[in-house]
Amino acid sequence: MGRLAGFIFRHKITAVIVLGIAGIAGVMAWRSRASDSGTAVTVSVGRGRVVEEVSVTGKAQAAEAVDLAFESGGKVATVRVKVGDRVSAGAIISELASGDLAANIRRANASIVSAQADVSHYAAIVESEKVKLAELERGPRPEEVRIAESAVASAITALDDAREALVKTQEKADHSLAVLYESVDEVIHEAYSKASEALDKQVAPLFTGVPGNERLSFIVNSQQTEFDATVRKSAADRTLSDININISGLGSDEASRDAALLRAKSGLVSLRSFFDFLGSAVENSSLSASDRQTYSGYIASARTLNDSAISLLTGRQQDISEQRVDNLQTVQSAETAVNAAERALETKRRELELKQAGSSAEEVAAQRARLKQAEANLASARARIAQAAADRDGAQANYAKTVLRSPIAALVTKVDLEVGEIVPPNQTGVVLMSEAQYEIEAFVPEADIAKVAFGQTARVTLDAYGDAVTFAAAVTHIDPAETVIEGVAAYRVELQFSDKDERVKSGLTANVDIVTQEKGDVLVLPVRAVTAKNGGQFVAVMGAGGEPVERRIETGVRSVDGLVEIVSGLAEGETVVLDR
Repeated sequence: MGRLAGFIFRHKITAVIVLGIAGIAGVMAWRSRASDSGTAVTVSVGRGRVVEEVSVTGKAQAAEAVDLAFESGGKVATVRVKVGDRVSAGAIISELASGDLAANIRRANASIVSAQADVSHYAAIVESEKVKLAELERGPRPEEVRIAESAVASAITALDDAREALVKTQEKADHSLAVLYESVDEVIHEAYSKASEALDKQVAPLFTGVPGNERLSFIVNSQQTEFDATVRKSAADRTLSDININISGLGSDEASRDAALLRAKSGLVSLRSFFDFLGSAVENSSLSASDRQTYSGYIASARTLNDSAISLLTGRQQDISEQRVDNLQTVQSAETAVNAAERALETKRRELELKQAGSSAEEVAAQRARLKQAEANLASARARIAQAAADRDGAQANYAKTVLRSPIAALVTKVDLEVGEIVPPNQTGVVLMSEAQYEIEAFVPEADIAKVAFGQTARVTLDAYGDAVTFAAAVTHIDPAETVIEGVAAYRVELQFSDKDERVKSGLTANVDIVTQEKGDVLVLPVRAVTAKNGGQFVAVMGAGGEPVERRIETGVRSVDGLVEIVSGLAEGETVVLDR
């Protein structure tokens, strides 16, 4: 304990803001708005590099070997050195398999990007809701009422136009259908003419006798066929006569003309059956081959004429049907346009009434609730950024534990690692011999030991040379058990000088600043701009109207000289009241 009593603790944590001068002047501008009239002192949120340090005092002593071990266990993926190699400070000695940890880092970074996008989205919504609330609280302006009145007038005109278009569409549809119906008698007459030619001219040579009692003009092999032919010929004549009568008695209404088309078509279908019967009779007759061919030609011509007549009637029926469908669609479309115009007019009239009446207390309250919800969503998104950043930092810390680095420039004296083997944590795998002649032994109070880790760099000054001369070092060992010095628990820490230097001698008092945390490009503010209450931290942000608005934030690294890192809640360039 006598040797330990000579150590003096220098327990402090400092944060250094390093700002670029050349090329980035103005990135962070401290702006004082103080005046004799008592205007609030403000500061702009800027970016910088924050370094957290733990400062202790120790003694230089002869250097010893440095044992290196992984902080976490796992499978060895690479071994980059062998005995006798010289390595520089920070050089990678070995690595463990770390695919899952690298994936965790990527996921955390993706979560940060997603949360940042949400912040931008919700920030825009907050601004929009603020504008709407201001409009409701202000009430309608005369020009807004005039605009609403103009919109109503335009909606009335649009409705009149839509109604006029509907009338014209209906008239056009009715006319198109009427034209088709007007020509029905002509179509039936043309079909009758074709059927008459087929029956009275083309198949006439196949019969003999007087109308109403005609028989086949050739001999067939069946008396039943002869009888049927006589009966069927009389029926065909009556069918053709009915079609002719149908034409002369055709009504003018659509229903009558639809029925006439249907009756005429039905009659022509029955004629086609008659012609098929005649074809069968000729095939089963005693006619010579040449006569049979001649008669079959008559029947074929009759069939062609009759089928053509049926096609005329079918075509007109299809034309009428298609026209009805087209009329229905165009009229419905015009009616839809009228309905839409009526709804639009009603909407514009309600909007005008609201403008004329002004905002109700209920509407203002509802808008305030929407604004609060938007602000809550924004705060939640900012909290997700902080959470994702913490997850990323944790993932990076775990990943770092899978990489074994040399804390100093040294000679490799032992390698006890092989690729593929499973190693437990804290088991010596590599032994180094410092190329420097000396190391530093210091004691870190228990309040700060959680911040100190193997491999962290340090800035050292020796009392013998003053503060102007600095030396680089790195943490190479931390005792797992505490050492009680004058009733205070502390932990012994060894640091190796990074370079061999003849000025370093055993026993010299060393002032050590260990870099325990370093963040670049972070938002910073003076700590006196932040107030704590209700379990949270708050700042006063200057609003658009020049009035400060309280906002909740989250802070990170804090220094004793009055600076603090802003983790979430503020954006770069925002103006914050410094003294409240």
